[in-house]
Amino acid sequence: MLSICDVVVDPELESLLRPLNQDESNKLTTSILRGWTDESIKVWLGHNLLVDGHNRFKVWQTALHSDPDNAPNIVELPFESIEDVKVWMVDNQLQRRNLNPAEVIQLMLLQSGELQKIARRNLTRGGPGSEPCTNLYKVDVIADVAKKSGVGRTTVAHAKKVFDKGTPKLKQQMLAGETSIHAAYNEVKQAEQEEAEATSFDVDSFDSVPTPSANEAAKKSLDKAIGELKRVIESLEGLHGAFIRSLDKSNTQKAVANFRYLENSARRLHEEITPCVKTMREISKAWNEQRKG
Repeated sequence: MLSICDVVVDPELESLLRPLNQDESNKLTTSILRGWTDESIKVWLGHNLLVDGHNRFKVWQTALHSDPDNAPNIVELPFESIEDVKVWMVDNQLQRRNLNPAEVIQLMLLQSGELQKIARRNLTRGGPGSEPCTNLYKVDVIADVAKKSGVGRTTVAHAKKVFDKGTPKLKQQMLAGETSIHAAYNEVKQAEQEEAEATSFDVDSFDSVPTPSANEAAKKSLDKAIGELKRVIESLEGLHGAFIRSLDKSNTQKAVANFRYLENSARRLHEEITPCVKTMREISKAWNEQRKG
């Protein structure tokens, strides 16, 4: 039987779950300490990864000080791959949690992506002579999620835009219900418009001396680009580590190669753009000095 001490909490899988607020956390802790709940935690059979019961497991570690005599029961569930685990976890969340529309859309978008990975995996197992399935990946994800979540297609598209382009703070506000999907989408669109205006210039007027405000706008835009690239690199490094821990051994080598490639590509892009930024700053400084002269 699997020991509670062998259970592993994977950060990537844990990130699929909405954190409890303070009130919810206090109620769960009280319920467990008073013996009002003895619900089991669930792990991936053969991998020991926790797939359900993260909050109960955390209470056991903190409030119960990891006491093995008061450890929750463990149920081991068989899954074929990490993608199957994620699909199951999303289904579990959708069935058990009181989620707002943004949270439902986020989970369903994630689930749709994982289901596509499973479909591609299953297709590759067909082998030579198997019947091709050309329509397998032609899925209208937005329409599919809208239908399953019971909201309009536009709402799903707007939410996806925020998840793809919004700042971490804005996404968190939308998921917490502090900002509506529509308002968050408008904020992202406004930021994109401002960025486009700041970086655009008229080629025909390139020989003219730019104004200080134009120089400053260009500098801010380039600084933002550098910051975004650095965050991409950090994210890729984190994903690389998470996948190493969570993927089964048969897929690890491929996962490492894929994420190393993305990581190296991001680094090369950063290395290429940095000299360009330096040059443009020098030009901007020279133009400003020219104007003062």
